[in-house]
Amino acid sequence: YRSDAHFYLGISAVRTKELDKADKALTVVHDEGKSRHYEAATLELARLCYLEQKEYSRSKRYFEALYLNALKEENKLEGLRGLVRSYFQLKDYTAANQAAADLAAQKGSSTDDKSVALLVLGKSLQVAGDTAGAMNAFKQILPINKSSWGAEARYELALGYLTKNNLAQAEKTAMLVIRETGSYEWWVTKSYILLGDIFLRQKDWFNAKATYLSVSENATIPELKEEARLKYERALDMEKK
Repeated sequence: YRSDAHFYLGISAVRTKELDKADKALTVVHDEGKSRHYEAATLELARLCYLEQKEYSRSKRYFEALYLNALKEENKLEGLRGLVRSYFQLKDYTAANQAAADLAAQKGSSTDDKSVALLVLGKSLQVAGDTAGAMNAFKQILPINKSSWGAEARYELALGYLTKNNLAQAEKTAMLVIRETGSYEWWVTKSYILLGDIFLRQKDWFNAKATYLSVSENATIPELKEEARLKYERALDMEKK
């Protein structure tokens, strides 16, 4: 009854938010191999690593194990979904691209799955230097997704327009992120910084400085506050020159 005991201990610890205890117990069940609790324990462990601990290398390992070994089709699909998302978080877009293509082709794949697949495709094309191809992938997400994936796609599309020096369209698309996906703070804040970049490209020093300063003073995400502060100082320096 060793496997049973560790499984029930792990599930109980998940529910009481004792995450370290849950991790250790569920890892025992997973590592012992195939048992009646293997699939459930591996899925719970993968979700724990991905959602709670943000350990994407480990979540990739467990989601992949679930995808390859699960007997239940719904668990195989969950494994593939998690595998794509883990690759994406690790910025391994090449590996993610093949897994995302497999996910999009699955019979039970959702609109969200297709959005993730297109986002991964866009990111992989970005890395390869194909801005136009990446933008085309991001555009396909806009009508079907208003979640964080859609917010990221809109931001990346605005960034693509800026890269191509289409400043009017870049500004319009950045404003769409702010208006239509306002609950996703990271992408809204990134879009305000992008607006500052657009003003800077136009040598509109006043609005560039005002935008960066506003973000640096009001944003709640430390990483983005610092990015805006550094860009504000750069805008001051460029204006003087």
